[in-house]
Amino acid sequence: MAEGGPPGGGDPPAASGGQAARLPASLSSAGRNLKEWLREQFCDHPIEHCEDTRLHDAAYVGDLPTLKSLLQEESFQSRINEKSVWCCGWLPCTPLRIAATAGHGPCVDFLLRKGAEIDLVDVKGQTALYVAVVNGHLECAKILLEAGADPNGSRHHRSTPVYHAARVGRADILRELIR
Repeated sequence: MAEGGPPGGGDPPAASGGQAARLPASLSSAGRNLKEWLREQFCDHPIEHCEDTRLHDAAYVGDLPTLKSLLQEESFQSRINEKSVWCCGWLPCTPLRIAATAGHGPCVDFLLRKGAEIDLVDVKGQTALYVAVVNGHLECAKILLEAGADPNGSRHHRSTPVYHAARVGRADILRELIR
C-alpha cells in the first residue's frame, strides 16, 4: 500500500476530477467537522449506518490535537483499543494500527502513552509494527519498538516485520528490528 493510503489497504478514494482528496487546513486541527468531512469524501453508505469513528479518523489524518481532546473523555479512553469498522468498508483496526499505517509518529507515540495495546492484531493478523514496516515508516517502527513491540509480529500472520524489511531491502528498518 502506498504511504498515507487508507488504513485497510488499497488506493485512497479519488475526489472529483480524479485528484486525491485533501483535508482542508481548517479541519486538520479543528477536529469538529473531521468526521463529516471524511464521510462526505469517502463514505458510500448513508451516514446513519456509520458508527462514531472520530478517534480512528483523527489517527488516520494525523490530527494529534483532536486525539488529545478526544482521549480526555472517558468514553473515548475506553475505546482506545477498539477495532472500529470504518464506514467505507475498510478493515477493522485500532487507532494505533491506523496511525502506524499512515506514518503519523507523534500520534503513534501519544496513543501508546495513553494505553493503546502495542501488539493487538487486525483481522489479517497484522500488528501496528508490521504495517509501519510494510509502509516504510521508520519513525513509527522505532517508536513501536522502543515501547516494546514484538519485532516478530504476530503468529496469526504469515509474514513478520523482520522478513518484510529484509525482503524489500529496508536495511535502516531491519537494523532497528534486530537490535
